[in-house]
Amino acid sequence: MNNIKENIDVIKNTLLATLRSASDGISEYDLIQRIKADIFPGECNEALFKDTARLFAVHFIVYHGLYRLREDLWTSRAGNLEISALNIHICPYTEPVGNDLGKPDRLASYYLDLSNLTDTSQEDIDKLLDYFWQHFIHSDEKMNALSVLELDEPFDKNTLTNHYRKMAMKFHPDRGGDNIRIQEINSAFQVLKRCL
Repeated sequence: MNNIKENIDVIKNTLLATLRSASDGISEYDLIQRIKADIFPGECNEALFKDTARLFAVHFIVYHGLYRLREDLWTSRAGNLEISALNIHICPYTEPVGNDLGKPDRLASYYLDLSNLTDTSQEDIDKLLDYFWQHFIHSDEKMNALSVLELDEPFDKNTLTNHYRKMAMKFHPDRGGDNIRIQEINSAFQVLKRCL
């Protein structure tokens, strides 16, 4: 879709129809798969997901449409559109409460500014992807470390240290534990220290 401004109504109507048919919500990936033929005719899955510049453009256009649709739904009091990569869905309209009034939304500002699509270079896209994967890997590491230490969020430095000491005492080889388990505990402690 070359001219987003001219085709925004088609984009929003296609998104709205698809979201209404997915009452429990839909992931970004599934949404793109369902609307691809209407908004991005001729796109081949293989090409789309291998060409990072094209994938970024498709992602941006979809999110631009979603944030524009969210504005329309909100203005007409027809619903609240919740947007995340894992679940996009329309909720019943609710009035804003307290601090929600006038709260800035940086993601909406980013996707509603079409210059962010036209001015983003391949180098910028590569940096965004590197940041995403680093964050994803660190998030996965953190979840594993929390599981090993049997610790829940939120935690601070003192909580982490105290819990680590209890786990280390409990599973230390000198107290009947084993070397592999204590190494996992030590490694998890180091990962979580970096997260503070």
